[in-house]
Amino acid sequence: MNIKAENEVEFYKMKFGEALVAECELVYSCHSEAYRLYIKKDKARGFEAVALYNSHSDNTKGCWENNNNQPVTVDVIFYANACFDGVRQLEFNDCVHHPCLDRIGFLIKELRKVEIKTCPDADSVILEA
Repeated sequence: MNIKAENEVEFYKMKFGEALVAECELVYSCHSEAYRLYIKKDKARGFEAVALYNSHSDNTKGCWENNNNQPVTVDVIFYANACFDGVRQLEFNDCVHHPCLDRIGFLIKELRKVEIKTCPDADSVILEA
C-alpha cells in the first residue's frame, strides 16, 4: 500500500516501498502514544517519513498492536519524501481530527532534525521561533 495522507488507514499494511512502516525506524512518539513519526532511510542519502495519529490510543505502546483480530487504524498527518538536498515532497492530510498543534509541531521539528542528519546538502540551520 502506497502511503497517502488520509484517515483510518490500517497501520500494519502501510509500506515505504516494500518495507512495512511498523518495522521502520520510530523517531518520535509522544508520551500518550497517540502521535508517531516513522522514517526509512535510503542509500542515496534521502528518506521517507510518515507522521501518524492513533485516535484509539490508550496511552500505552500496546495501542499500536492488533488486538482480537481488530486492525489498528491511524490517521496519516503527513507524508514526506527527501533526497540528498532535503525534503522535496510534503503531503498533508486534508483533515486531521482533534489535532494537538503542540505535538504536530514536535513532529515537524523531528522531521527537520532527520533532514539535517540524513541529507548532506540540506541547509543545517534550525531557526527558532
